[in-house]
Amino acid sequence: MTDQTRGQSGNDLLMPFRVIFPKDKKCDRFTTSLKVVSLFLFLVSISLVLYSSFVRHDLWFRSETSKCFNPAACDYNSAATHDSLSPTNISHIVFGVGGSARTWKDRKHYSQLWWKPNITRGFVWLDEEPDTNSTWPDASPPYRVSSDWKKFKFTSSQSAVRISRVIVDSFQVGLPNARWFVMGDDDTVFFTDNLVTVLAKYDHRQMYYIGGNSESVEQDVMHAYDMAFGGGGFAISYPLAAELVRIMDGCLSRYFNFYGSDQRVWACVGELGISLTRERGFHQEDDVVVRLDSQDVCKRDMFKYLGSMIQGNGEIDEDAINRIGAVRPAMLYGAECWPVKHSHIQKLKVAEMRMLCWMCGFTREDRVRNEIIREKRLASVEDKMQEGRLRWFGHVMERDADASVCRCERLVLDGFMRSRGRTKKYWRGVIRHDMEQLQLTEDMTLDSKVWRS
Repeated sequence: MTDQTRGQSGNDLLMPFRVIFPKDKKCDRFTTSLKVVSLFLFLVSISLVLYSSFVRHDLWFRSETSKCFNPAACDYNSAATHDSLSPTNISHIVFGVGGSARTWKDRKHYSQLWWKPNITRGFVWLDEEPDTNSTWPDASPPYRVSSDWKKFKFTSSQSAVRISRVIVDSFQVGLPNARWFVMGDDDTVFFTDNLVTVLAKYDHRQMYYIGGNSESVEQDVMHAYDMAFGGGGFAISYPLAAELVRIMDGCLSRYFNFYGSDQRVWACVGELGISLTRERGFHQEDDVVVRLDSQDVCKRDMFKYLGSMIQGNGEIDEDAINRIGAVRPAMLYGAECWPVKHSHIQKLKVAEMRMLCWMCGFTREDRVRNEIIREKRLASVEDKMQEGRLRWFGHVMERDADASVCRCERLVLDGFMRSRGRTKKYWRGVIRHDMEQLQLTEDMTLDSKVWRS
């Protein structure tokens, strides 16, 4: 190869650079700058392609474990794969109950209906520490105080913001082997066996938002049909909870004008592209108006059923009072027709005094005299029996002669012979003794007002 040929080859190799950096000083400087920028961008693009292909190949070839953006959810999916064959049980569920330190005393009975100490797991999330002078009930779920909830804006109720973050607080506790987070209000009642059966149908490694809407059409129209209402409870799988923890604070700031906590959670879940999975077992009853022949049936806080008083707050105070108040009427039921003797009265007096002492908290060891009990100005059982007999006698005397009760008074049994021995006591004789004692006559029964007085 001649020197001329070598020189020509060297010139060919330098041709691209001469195109970019020409020796002609008269070349447009703008064109030169544009070419330099283009070369720089080309080199940067090549570098990014090489980096993403060899260093971050997961961005191009995504696996099952890289479908989530939160490392906590990814780590859970990797660990849960080894335990995926075991069926879901109650130990895999973490309950989060939204409560208040001020109202828990009156609302705790709802949670105590379904909570099983040392079996169920979870917490009641309060707005502040409860009263230190009272002991937290062992039958209630353990409590914790909600964290970091007063910094958010709100338009309706600040407690709705706090309860929205119950899922965040429950997740951050870090209870092991958690598959589902079940949220509810302090008056929500769960049937845990049914709940486990329902959640066991779903893959806890996927994102699930399970619940039900309200039984009130008015509430569904006002809020949403595809929203899980918190009063009926709803369940969130672990991967979805992990994603909610990541976005919840920002989401609450965006939806500060929403009304309730369940509506805020629904909006945040919607941002992740997860829709509601409806289960009919999760249901909420919102002030349903019951009508009978176009008349509204008022809601009662207490009603009587089969002799028992059923209270809406779960207490038994009225039932106990009702039963105690029924002791004396039950003891005297039908006594107005008894041909009572002195021995019968004495037995009733003893039973009555025992009952009164028991109601006052006294026992025989207290040696409380009967006169002290009588100072309560309670009429004796003997006086009440006499009052009932005379009232019934006046009722009989007011009836017509053809009335069945009057015919029984005149009834004479054929062949009846008085047995030997002491004369038996009959009802008419007891009435006669009462009237003599009170200086009454049968003529007075004709005036009902005078007789009843």
